[in-house]
Amino acid sequence: MSACVIAVVLTTPGSADGGGVPPGSDVVVRTNPTNGVVYAVRQGAVHVGLGAVLATGFRADCSAIVSKVVVCRDRFLHQGHTATNTVLGADSCVVHADPRLGGSNPGVDAMTRALRQCIAPGQLTTTTTTTLGVTTTAVTSTSTTAKAATQTLQH
Repeated sequence: MSACVIAVVLTTPGSADGGGVPPGSDVVVRTNPTNGVVYAVRQGAVHVGLGAVLATGFRADCSAIVSKVVVCRDRFLHQGHTATNTVLGADSCVVHADPRLGGSNPGVDAMTRALRQCIAPGQLTTTTTTTLGVTTTAVTSTSTTAKAATQTLQH
């Protein structure tokens, strides 16, 4: 009955003006709620410690929203079912996703990587604990401005 604790501080590249959003920030998905990408975004948001996910219906608009993450379909990304492009702004983040990206494991993995880049540098800590074969991952914020940013996952 031994436990293994691994603490990893994840930082992401950001612009000099503090690009990205704090953990707990909400995510707006500009696609239909039944689209598979919404599932991938919800799973990715939980994995990286972002807040609520709202699917607003399809819009070709990929403009940023202050203090939120925006996920939009980008018909110019033709690199396969896992193609994403993350663009950081001052207190904003836009994830452009290939329209073919769906809710399968590769899609969830790609969206998780893209959303992780949205977290402002130095604001996210992930702790993984394995006890008796059960792995628990806790994502917590080191930011004083983050909203409800603690999430726990069990695999």
